[in-house]
Parts: sequence; structure tokens; C-alpha cells
Amino acid sequence: MGQKYSTELQSNLANEFYQFCCNGNVNRVREYLPLLSYNEINYINPNTGQTSLHAACLNNHLEIVRLLLENNVCNRIIRNQQNRIAYDVSPSNEIRSLFRRSQQPNETNRFIEICPNRSSFGLITNTRSETNRPDDWVTGYFSSADAQDAQLMMALSHASPIMKLLLYAQFLNKNSVKSLLTLYSLQTPLFGTLQSNADAYTVLLYLHLDELSDLAYRGRLTYRGMIMSFDDLRAYQWAHEHAAIIETRTFQSTSKDRAVAFAFSDLPPGYNNQLSVIVRYKFTQICPTAIDIHNESHFTPEDEVLLLPFTLFRVTSIKERSSDEVLRYEITMQNIPVTPNSLWASSR
Repeated sequence: MGQKYSTELQSNLANEFYQFCCNGNVNRVREYLPLLSYNEINYINPNTGQTSLHAACLNNHLEIVRLLLENNVCNRIIRNQQNRIAYDVSPSNEIRSLFRRSQQPNETNRFIEICPNRSSFGLITNTRSETNRPDDWVTGYFSSADAQDAQLMMALSHASPIMKLLLYAQFLNKNSVKSLLTLYSLQTPLFGTLQSNADAYTVLLYLHLDELSDLAYRGRLTYRGMIMSFDDLRAYQWAHEHAAIIETRTFQSTSKDRAVAFAFSDLPPGYNNQLSVIVRYKFTQICPTAIDIHNESHFTPEDEVLLLPFTLFRVTSIKERSSDEVLRYEITMQNIPVTPNSLWASSR
């Protein structure tokens, strides 16, 4: 059975609204939508096990799907009786395209990193060579085991008490740590806040990592775009030459779909002397700190895999790629496996 958000709700309005969405009555949907509560809009019909959004998608009612998705209280990730969200039952690419995130002018795209003031990676070298080491990369660990032992304590020691309380209150109200992943995916200022002050959020996810074990990424590759300076590139080259282990410092949105990252890797106007880079993240084993949030995200088409802070990688190659007179660099980083059971067990 699907999620039981409101299957027992006996509401004539909700039933009528469901039928309007199912039958394609755009005018009635537009009339009713401002009058309905969250529960009524997201009502699950007891006979079909579908929400109004499921029904509109299944029946290919483009304008009704658009109206529902533009409504801030329409829940996109409720599952039907077949355990499928509305995006997954959509029969056409035109319907599916409505689920994509709209990119606003001057808005930071979550799948590309532009000229960071602080590197999103820290260096954990397994060699004691300091020769020409980039000064803004932090050294300190000499093995993945040492780094893993320090993960939780580092996050706890830097967590803002206020931020921790706010996020924990939201977590308690939702009764599931997965709700925090949906919160992260929303197009709100919270995304930027968590990029600069991620400590409390990190603590919550690590403390409840066992609840996310079913979302641990089981694929082989994810992608992220970066726009960096030559100095930034030299830092990655140094890490490659010295077989250094590096760790993520921030939450990093990556995508299973190369095109998602590639589409935003072109240099914006005014970014002279900068480099366009595609980063390939390779995984040889299940990674408990690479969270596949495809079914938890508000924007399903992004195929997002969220890398938690302190996920470990090694740079395995740096290549130049030229196409259509555009020079891009491709950096491949391979995940350093940490036994999933040990991380999940420590979070219980």
C-alpha cells in the first residue's frame, strides 16, 4: 500500500476535486484549488489509491498538472498503491518536464559550483610530503580510518546550537529523517544556508544514518559541474600526483544524469580566466554517505545523489575535453569505501 497521508479523510470537496483532476476539468480545478487545505489537495482516493496529482498525470492532463505543481502545498512525493510517485506514472515527457526545477536569474544551481570562496573539499593526504601543497587545502589525516573516526566529533563540535535546535524540531515534527532530505531539495533559501552552515544538518543525518540505509547509492557514477580557477585545478592535480585522500566539506548535489551537470558547466558571461569542469564520482561499492534522494526530492527529474560532508575520494584522473571549440576539464574521483555496516551501526 502507498503512504497513508489522508486516505480516511471524508471530504466531499476532496472527492470532487479528485474527480475534476481525473476528468480534466481545468476550470473547476482552478476554482477549487485556492479553497482547499493541504489534506484535501493531497487526498488519496480510497478506491484508486491515487492522489489528484497521480490522476492528472496518468490521464495526461497537462494544464491541471501545471496548476497542481505551481501550488505550494501539492505534495509531489506521496506514493500510490503501487508505491509510485506521480512523476513515475506520467506517460509523457511533456508532463514530466513540468516537474523540473525552474532556474531563476542569478540563482545558484545546486549541481554546479562556481568560484567557491572556500573549497568544498578538504585534503586528507596519505603521504607526508608537503612539497607544493596548496595552502588552502587542509591536511591532518593519513588514512580513511582516521578520517572516519573524526567525522561525527568534528560536526558536533562546530554545530551552531540554534541551527541544531531548529532543524531537530523540524525533524521531530516529521517523524522521519527522510523529511530533511525533501526539505533540502526545496527551492528555498535553506539550500544556501545549509551550504554555509551545514554542521547541525550533518549531525542529524549522521546520527540517523541507519534510517537512510535503503537510500545509500548503489550505482557506479554521478556528476557535478564546477567552474574553477587554474589555482583550483592545480590543487586537484597535486592531490592526483600525491595519491591524496580528500573529503567533502559541504553537502554536494550530484546527479546520476550527466546531462544535468553538463547543461550548467558552460562559463557564464564575465568569467574570464576560469575553467569549465565536469567531475565524475565513481563508486565501486555501496556508499552510505552518498544518498540517492530521487524519490525523496521535490524535483524528481534531477536524479539527485546527495554527498554528505566527510565522504572520502581519491582523484584518479584529470583530462582535457574539447567539443564545439569549448575546452572542458574532466576530473574523475573514486570513492574510498567505508564499511556501510560500521557507519550504520554507529548511528543506532
